Amino acid sequence: MLKTLSELSQAGLFTAAFALIGWIFVYLNSRSLARQSEVNTITASIEKMLQEVADENNKFWRDTAAAEDHAKPRLFNAFINFRCDFIEEKIQFLNKKCESAFLDIDHARFEDCIIDLIAQIRDRSTFDSEMAQQVEDKVARVLEINYLSMTLYTNIYDFLRTRYMSGSRFTKAPY
Repeated sequence: MLKTLSELSQAGLFTAAFALIGWIFVYLNSRSLARQSEVNTITASIEKMLQEVADENNKFWRDTAAAEDHAKPRLFNAFINFRCDFIEEKIQFLNKKCESAFLDIDHARFEDCIIDLIAQIRDRSTFDSEMAQQVEDKVARVLEINYLSMTLYTNIYDFLRTRYMSGSRFTKAPY
């Protein structure tokens, strides 16, 4: 064995093979870090959109007591539906970016869970919005939407923490 390694090192093949393995490792690691950075950017944009949805809900349900504008609820519905559709598309893209052959994560279950939460946010935001003056507890509605938004973000964060955890803490994801 030592004689073979000695002959390989004299021929320069050992050094070339070692350098090639090093370059492959660096290349794969840089791709992984770039993907993780892209995922973090997508997550930040999702968080920003969730905050916009929560702020718009707070503003709409707070200001509906004296509003007689019939276009406002329709514009509100359009805004919420657009943002929720956009968040849903970003979640699907994020889910594809996080696929890994080495981790046992149920991506379909994660996506279903997140889309269900988006549907609940959309439903609670827009339900009875055209009759907003007749809704009795607007504060409870805003609080529920805020809670659903936080739950959605927490699920995304837990998914990413599981996907990109350090090698010393491998556990099965709850999804």
